[in-house]
Amino acid sequence: MRILECELEFHDFVYFATREIGRLYETEALIHNYALCYALGLVVSPYFVRQQIPQYREDLSDLNQRGIYVTPAVSIRHSFSLHTWKYAINRYHVDMEKLKRDLWGRNVPGFGRAKELAPESLFRFFIFDRTDRYKPPPWIRIGKWLAKARLDWHECRIKSERSGSYLAVHPLNPLDVLPMSRLRLCDYINMPPVSLINNAHLEGSYLIVECPRGSFCFPAGMQFNFTGDRQS
Repeated sequence: MRILECELEFHDFVYFATREIGRLYETEALIHNYALCYALGLVVSPYFVRQQIPQYREDLSDLNQRGIYVTPAVSIRHSFSLHTWKYAINRYHVDMEKLKRDLWGRNVPGFGRAKELAPESLFRFFIFDRTDRYKPPPWIRIGKWLAKARLDWHECRIKSERSGSYLAVHPLNPLDVLPMSRLRLCDYINMPPVSLINNAHLEGSYLIVECPRGSFCFPAGMQFNFTGDRQS
């Protein structure tokens, strides 16, 4: 099995709404592994859909058959930029009687603020490839604005496979981890569509992986799982 350590450098502002606090839309310094799979082209969603309902189970389950797993991405370095945007509330379609009763019936400009990841921010994630054939693209687009990002990668070496208690310092998707490992303690990161865990103290089978930037512990046998799925 190949394990690739990937570094993603942004060449544009990257925005996705991790949290909505009133008029502030905040981007977390983490990238979900679901979003990375779409950005890498490992799964492709249709250009037009009649209902805005995510199809993560249908889109990502095929990667388990292909033997590919992608972790969330964490910041190596990053900075934020705060942008203000404006829009007009279009009420022309409302009937005139309702407009007369509505004190705010005029087209009143609104505004919002977006906290975005700035260019030159650098993130790290890992790809587990059981087929030894996958080669990541050198450039991808990611986020709501499809920002351009450069992707560099290096192969890692599996030093050993062990069983017992261990610390996983890289962020993980708990749905993909808990079927194989028991969670003792972690930092909980609330973000859609599935909250992540960081600095997780786990118990079970794990891999010690040596990479150019250091050694990491990962649960053995990670794959995409979804709410309601069970492993035998």
